[in-house]
Amino acid sequence: MNLVGLARRLDERARLPNRPRAMTRYRIARLLQMLGMLILPFGIASELMGKVGLGQSLLIAAGGMVVFYAGFVLQDRTS
Repeated sequence: MNLVGLARRLDERARLPNRPRAMTRYRIARLLQMLGMLILPFGIASELMGKVGLGQSLLIAAGGMVVFYAGFVLQDRTS
């Protein structure tokens, strides 16, 4: 085995632990985005059904947007 081949193998081994961490961060980011997209219409539907007031509905929707944005920022950091 020459030095170039050994250097490549060592470089590949050094990169392996970071890939699962980045993939996990990506999946968490996508989960947050999906959760944010589910919270937003829940706030709107709750107000339409009369269970919460308009102000509470807007707070729920804003919470969904914050969760989505957190996922978006986290996803952007992984790439």
